[in-house]
Amino acid sequence: VLPRRPMAMMDKTARFQVGVIMSQTTKLPPPLRLRMIGGGRYVIYRYMGPYQYLTQVWTAVYFGWLPALGLISRGAAAFEWYQDAYRGLPEEARRTILYIPVE
Repeated sequence: VLPRRPMAMMDKTARFQVGVIMSQTTKLPPPLRLRMIGGGRYVIYRYMGPYQYLTQVWTAVYFGWLPALGLISRGAAAFEWYQDAYRGLPEEARRTILYIPVE
């Protein structure tokens, strides 16, 4: 889960929350906690390539792609899903899906 402000990703002191997809009945050992991602309308942006470029991708999506589509972020936390994180794929083939909450 990413910061609520898009440019916060550029801040070296920004903190991110890491999550996994799991059943609601899974028992978590402390200090892990179950957190739900809020509902609502999300725009999905599919990116394929090295993770090192994700900051640039997020910036392009927030300040280029969303405005070009006439969409506005609703200020809720966005998140990304690394679909191929541990599958041994070349960097160029790694897929990441960005979820951006919009009005």
